Amino acid sequence: MELKLTNEEIEAIKYYKNEAYENINQLLNSDSRVDIAILTDENQEVKINYDKTSIINYIDIIRKVYSLILKNYFSKEVKEEWVFSKICSITEIEKLKNEPYIDSFLITDDTEDKIKDLIGMNRTMMKIYGKKDVPYIRLKDVLEENNTEVLIAPFTKVIELVDDVEIKEEDRIFKTYRLVLERQEFQEMSDDDKTALYNYILTNSDLVNTTLLNTVKLEKENVSNYENIRELEKQISDLEIKINQKEQEMDYPESERNADNIDLRSLNDKLDILKNRSTEIFNDIKTNNKFITDWKKNITVYLMAECADIEEEFLNDMETENEKEVEEIKDLSRVPEIEKEKLKDESFDNVLQQVRRECLDNKTLVQDLIKDINRLINRQQNFAKIAGNLGASYSALNNSFDMKSKAEKLDSLINTIRLKIESLGSTNSTGNGKKLLDIYEVNNQIGILINYLNNPKSAIAKSKMNRFDEMIVVEENELKRDIAKAILDIRGEAELKKLRDDTQIIEDKSPFMKFLGIFTGQNKLDEFLIEQIHVRQDSIKKTLSKKLRLDYNYSIHELVAEIRMFILDNEDDELVNSDVECLKELERELAKNFVIIDSKVEDIIAEKESKNLPINAKITKKELIEIETYRFLNKYGYDVTSEKQEPEEIKYVDTTGAEISRIIDYINTSRVLEN
Repeated sequence: MELKLTNEEIEAIKYYKNEAYENINQLLNSDSRVDIAILTDENQEVKINYDKTSIINYIDIIRKVYSLILKNYFSKEVKEEWVFSKICSITEIEKLKNEPYIDSFLITDDTEDKIKDLIGMNRTMMKIYGKKDVPYIRLKDVLEENNTEVLIAPFTKVIELVDDVEIKEEDRIFKTYRLVLERQEFQEMSDDDKTALYNYILTNSDLVNTTLLNTVKLEKENVSNYENIRELEKQISDLEIKINQKEQEMDYPESERNADNIDLRSLNDKLDILKNRSTEIFNDIKTNNKFITDWKKNITVYLMAECADIEEEFLNDMETENEKEVEEIKDLSRVPEIEKEKLKDESFDNVLQQVRRECLDNKTLVQDLIKDINRLINRQQNFAKIAGNLGASYSALNNSFDMKSKAEKLDSLINTIRLKIESLGSTNSTGNGKKLLDIYEVNNQIGILINYLNNPKSAIAKSKMNRFDEMIVVEENELKRDIAKAILDIRGEAELKKLRDDTQIIEDKSPFMKFLGIFTGQNKLDEFLIEQIHVRQDSIKKTLSKKLRLDYNYSIHELVAEIRMFILDNEDDELVNSDVECLKELERELAKNFVIIDSKVEDIIAEKESKNLPINAKITKKELIEIETYRFLNKYGYDVTSEKQEPEEIKYVDTTGAEISRIIDYINTSRVLEN
């Protein structure tokens, strides 16, 4: 889909960004206590308003902004994982640690250096990592060119929030954080239920607004009441101390004692009144909070259903667009006949010139086709060379030499057609004119079919790739898959070797050590350790036995990260010394053939290692062994899932050679080359 933004959508995102950002995000925050805290803080500039008119406007803006973000997301030919940075408060970080998902829009920045200067004064930086299915939009694409901010769609699931690197600025050290998000599956809702929910939201909006303002007044009264209670308690305490002191004295007149007791009872009565009022206020605030929070939660449910509908609409539009492309292809099949009819009334010389031009165009198309095939062959040969150096088992997915042979045969046929045209053009006759028109129709159809060969096989709307660009991408991913398999085999077999050695060490313990283990509990610990070794072995073997999928985006940086982690973990282990050296050589070869950014590799390692941080809580030795098992399996991506039906392997089958053959068959069956 093309990114065609309406003025209405642009105005909506401007209004959201410049005027309604805080209000709309606060509406999406279901916790009404935050609303109350904002409204009771005189230093806050946010003026929260949930009256009916405002809610209608906010919901409309949210729809438009989300629609715009999706439009941008679906317009991308390739969707990739992303990372942006955001300045936030420590309070926001702590709140996020307890959230299953982010309910509001997030405005981040794609210029990290710019925001590092803002860290400090209870502000920190959070790096936000998004999976490739999380939509976002750069505001510079829709607003002013120099805007580096990024708007991320709401309702994204929080996968993890952990400490990230520390930033050193002169004599100060600032901690930063890492947040990983993924797309949340929205629950669809029937039109009737959605309409009922929308009506409920609007019907109660004014009451919510009034309740919120009343709750703010109650909060202020509660603060004042609390201060009065503290003051009265102090007065009572002071008076009680004074009475006790007087009781110790010999001269404490009865009249004075009675007066002091009356004052004490009066103060206690006032205190009871204030405490009772405090209880009433607490209960009223609690009731109001529940009412407002429930209402806001229903807004979230409604908006999630709206988001689901917007996504469904986009998917339907894309399907319709693809159907239109299919119809266009059908329409193209009628073009040659239509063009032939247009030429019928032209002079012989004009027909001859048109037929020559069409044939020349086809000749150029076939020559370009052969160049593309040669380019594919060169890349396949280069990939094979890389694979050979790496010890990987790459085998080309496309039979490019067969394609080239057929393309050259097609080129020869077009040359024959060209000679036939020149032969017919040498004699101006009615019969030859008719034959030229027939050749023109065939040539036109050939041109359409050759052009179709350039279309990519995948259903990427408005893709700028031609089919051969796409083939090269697929071939490169096949190479990376084979490299990944080679690395996995070395790592996996080395780990199995180590595990067998660990098992042997336990089993070869002397009788004395086994006897001693009865009293120390070491024997039971050894038994559990062997169980965990079997868990590791089973997971590794299961992973090694699986065929790596082609429909996975293999990253060279991730593969290098796996190599470096293994080397770091095993460099001093003589048992796997040859495997370590083999992987070192593999990494050197990868560096020769791919651009590897060390900082990116280190980020991947840091992410994998962050899942394996020490646990501070007191745990047993058995629990520690079990934790270490799953840390290890997760770190290296070994299969820890239970047995289940594996998804069917995606098989890549290219039909280019067959399509070229069909063009050749079409020419042969058209009989235009017959006398």
